[in-house]
Amino acid sequence: MAQYPGITLTNAGINMIAESQASKTALIFTNLKMGDGNLGDGEDIKKLLALKNPLLTLAPNLFKNKGNGLVTLRFAVSNENLETGFFAREIGVYAKIGDDGTEQLYAYTNAGNLTDYMPDKNTPIDEQIIDIDIITGNASEVKIYLDGKIMYITKPDFDEHINDKLAHKAAFGEHNNDGSAHKDIRQLINDTIKNIDLSPYAKLLSPEFSGIPTAPTADMGVNTNQIATMAAIVSALKDYTKTTELPNVSGLGIVTQSLAASGYIKFANGFIMQWFQYGNTGNTTTSWPITFPAACVGAIADGNSRETRCYAFNQSNVSYAGDGTYGRVLGWGF
Repeated sequence: MAQYPGITLTNAGINMIAESQASKTALIFTNLKMGDGNLGDGEDIKKLLALKNPLLTLAPNLFKNKGNGLVTLRFAVSNENLETGFFAREIGVYAKIGDDGTEQLYAYTNAGNLTDYMPDKNTPIDEQIIDIDIITGNASEVKIYLDGKIMYITKPDFDEHINDKLAHKAAFGEHNNDGSAHKDIRQLINDTIKNIDLSPYAKLLSPEFSGIPTAPTADMGVNTNQIATMAAIVSALKDYTKTTELPNVSGLGIVTQSLAASGYIKFANGFIMQWFQYGNTGNTTTSWPITFPAACVGAIADGNSRETRCYAFNQSNVSYAGDGTYGRVLGWGF
């Protein structure tokens, strides 16, 4: 394997960096050339104007700005069109200032005797990838020149591309904002939605139910805005009264009701549940919306502190401690 020393900027390359910065004109890398030339003893690379004997010219495949005045140029080396084999001793990177600039030798390296032989096209070789990190300093703008020939993506290029999270970001953004993208599919979706009969379904906002709707039963002790099912209510009553069964639970039909902020529900078996809202602070006694005919067997109050509680109740009224926030008192009995 050839052992090339670090690539050196020529005086022309250094001058191109200064010219690009001063004129605000792009520094464009045009190609890489390989040859079999030898350097003379003590010959200064910076003064070179061209390769000693260029035999192969390659267009760049990839340009990557690494920041801090450093870029990576990638070239794919193939002998597909090489008529005569040679020892690939010297490599030169060429560039120009602006589209109308003159191509010059920007940087150069020479492996001397530590080189490899490149056979002609009659002995095909696997394509080789050369990555060259090269200094661009404070050049105004850095570009590469593609000559319009068909360029085949290399595996390293593809692997790097698919691992780049920003790849195609602009293209996807433009596509997503294009109202005509997938127009036929969008029209099909709109037409399908228009033809769906939504009348059997409840609205998300203020739904109206019919039949026997069901809901998940809350666990004991839950004190949220979750819907209270009959199963949750019966379970709470059993826990409070410590009874094993309520009378005629299976036949609980509503006889009359008042579903206001202060209201009640009366069931066919005589069971009554009623409630009201409060917003006071301290101990208060309030009458039930209706009087329990036989007895009030339980009452609870909710609020935002542990101080909220019912401490006395009877057929006519209930005494409770409020914490100054709006809450509700719920009582039940017969």
